[in-house]
Amino acid sequence: MKKKEEEKIEETSGKEDVLEEKKEKEVHGSYGEAKEKDEDYQALRDKYLRVCADFENARKRWQREQADIVRFGNHMLLRDLLVILDEMEQALAMVSEHKASEEVARGLEIMHKNLFTMLTKRGVQRIEAREKVFDPHMHEIVGTKPVDEEKDDHKVLEEIQKGYLLEDKILRTA
Repeated sequence: MKKKEEEKIEETSGKEDVLEEKKEKEVHGSYGEAKEKDEDYQALRDKYLRVCADFENARKRWQREQADIVRFGNHMLLRDLLVILDEMEQALAMVSEHKASEEVARGLEIMHKNLFTMLTKRGVQRIEAREKVFDPHMHEIVGTKPVDEEKDDHKVLEEIQKGYLLEDKILRTA
């Protein structure tokens, strides 16, 4: 009987050893799986954050583009109005040369002033060209003249047509 009891004790202790080994393997195995899952989670989280950042950048770019469309949407209309402004300036010059009635001249001056004021409220600015250093982005060459002094070299001597900016974009070169 003692033998049987000893065999049972040995059997149970052997089973306990096997169970302990099994548990240890499970713990180490589950630790490895957890570590692997954590790495997968970190990779997915990183991808998610990148996608969120890309989406946010695209949203901001879209908003900037929409603001530019609204701001510069009247570009063509304003360019057409500049022709009218030029014609008014020419009419004012003719009226003063031919000594037309003061009422007509005064009426043209008021119309010119109102149109120019309306354009400036919309962001249109005149490009000052006369006596300024030539800038190929702002000025257009119509002709050249020889100059006596070197300081006048590369300067705009005469303005044929006025140039205008719409905020920081060129509507028409001078």
